[in-house]
Amino acid sequence: AHGEKSGYRKVVVVGPPRAGKSSLINLLTNNKYKILTNGDARRVTFGFQGYLVPDRNIELIDTIGIGEVDTGAVSHLQCLENLIQMLRNLDDGLNLFVFVRQHGGGNIPRASDQINYDIFIDTMGRGRIPSLFVVTGCEWINDMLEWGPKNK
Repeated sequence: AHGEKSGYRKVVVVGPPRAGKSSLINLLTNNKYKILTNGDARRVTFGFQGYLVPDRNIELIDTIGIGEVDTGAVSHLQCLENLIQMLRNLDDGLNLFVFVRQHGGGNIPRASDQINYDIFIDTMGRGRIPSLFVVTGCEWINDMLEWGPKNK
């Protein structure tokens, strides 16, 4: 399988700024790495960083936020170019894309999610790398049973 030469399955965590990518990694690693997270408008992750989960043989790769608009320190296009280059440089491949999106109201997935999905799954993964879509910030939704069908 892709990404297993080193013995670790590679999982790349992608999404827009402040979606909860680093928080998700903190959760999955029981806060072992204490990755800085921030709820304000500043970007926290400025590059790519791998975090090993030895008991699961997984390497979680935290990525810079893929901006929906060019308001950050790095443009949307530059974020995508950097991410694509990082993916090409993974010497032992990739096993899973995890897309993280903060709820924040409105419908999910958004148009930008479809564009990013097309770039990563269809173009980079050539349809062979599985993906998972994680929606964060759902703790404020009153009726989760209704939210699911509405956002299918």
